[in-house]
Amino acid sequence: MKNPITHTFLRILLLIIGIILSSIVALSGLNPNRKCATGDFYAISIAIFIFYIFWFLFLIIEAFILNKKNEKKLRNINLILAFFFPVLFAIIGLYFEIIN
Repeated sequence: MKNPITHTFLRILLLIIGIILSSIVALSGLNPNRKCATGDFYAISIAIFIFYIFWFLFLIIEAFILNKKNEKKLRNINLILAFFFPVLFAIIGLYFEIIN
């Protein structure tokens, strides 16, 4: 059985690296000669959202596999990570929507 702290750290590290890489990919597709940057936020958000869907599916599939292996702690960590971050992102989004 893997260490739950290492397991959690690696999944969060994968999320952070993926968000950075998807942001870079989204920025590289934008026109550098543009006059208005209002669409930049949406392009980056869509790229991050697409990555997040893949990360979410990875965690759900891994949780299913961990359940078959009878590793309940790691399965629960995956499920918490998969369903905690959408709520966290929604709360952060609402916070910034309220203060603007």
